[in-house]
Amino acid sequence: RSVNYDNTVVANWTGTPDDRVIYDGSDIDDTYSSVYVGTNTDEGYTYTLTAALEKQWHSGLGLFLSYTYGDGEAIFEGTSSQNSSNWRGAFHVNGRNQTVLGRTDFSMGSKVIGGISYTHSWDDQKNFNSTIALIYEGLSGDPYSYVYNNFAATNPNNERGSTSKNRSLIWVPATRSEINLVDIVDSDGYVEVSADEQWAMLEDYIEHDDYLSDNRGQYAEKNSNRTPFESNIDLKFLQDIGVNIGNTQNRLQLSVDILNFANMLSSSSGVKYNNPFDYRLINYEGLGPDGTTPEFTFTEEDRDDERFSIWDGGSRWRMRLGLRYIFN
Repeated sequence: RSVNYDNTVVANWTGTPDDRVIYDGSDIDDTYSSVYVGTNTDEGYTYTLTAALEKQWHSGLGLFLSYTYGDGEAIFEGTSSQNSSNWRGAFHVNGRNQTVLGRTDFSMGSKVIGGISYTHSWDDQKNFNSTIALIYEGLSGDPYSYVYNNFAATNPNNERGSTSKNRSLIWVPATRSEINLVDIVDSDGYVEVSADEQWAMLEDYIEHDDYLSDNRGQYAEKNSNRTPFESNIDLKFLQDIGVNIGNTQNRLQLSVDILNFANMLSSSSGVKYNNPFDYRLINYEGLGPDGTTPEFTFTEEDRDDERFSIWDGGSRWRMRLGLRYIFN
């Protein structure tokens, strides 16, 4: 909590159902800038549930399948090394001192792991064994939140201090009257994108987003959305070679791992995505002439899928060679 910030409410937003507060915003004591106080809370929880099946046959065939679901809520995750960084990362509607409880950044969602393996012994003494295995991993994408762009530095609703992050959750408009869009005008006064054109694009975006379309007429929740479901297949080959030393049989093991094997077969498979964390969906342009009505814009660029940018390194297939000597 920022304690050197005057949280006196001087007004509320007007013009739409989004009536979030406007604070005084001045420092209580000019001797200091930002002063943060951290306290414990009993809000929040996490849980994880797992079920698994496994079977190994004498023929050398093996199967494995597991499903895990994990979720949780937190006020904030405390992932930074300084109080100021933790505070500025908090999602909110009425300012960071009124942080909302919502899905934690560490929410796992669904995770499926399946595997099939086969081991063949080329001799009766099992000195020469070959194993091949396919391992599948499918998991829910990372959670992220819809927030306003340009909000941190320009709105008195957002406490001053370490406020470079945009973490103010948007109001999801149910109708055209629930958001005050303004024309986008160039330096010569020419209207590049009218408010009506912007609404048509925003309406289309909301209708094609499962969460937004189901939650119109309310504030977006923390970590309401996830990046796309990700699937990964790994291929593993092991070759065991028996090494007899006296009466002791040790093993020399050669291994080949192809990680993200599906991506080796097709460049469109095995794709992993970067987490957008705070996706800046709607641009906040400031308060109107009355000092209380917020103005917004929404452009064609805001509709793209940059929030689902591909993690280049993790989306490429890799090969790993291994050599081990195993003592009996």
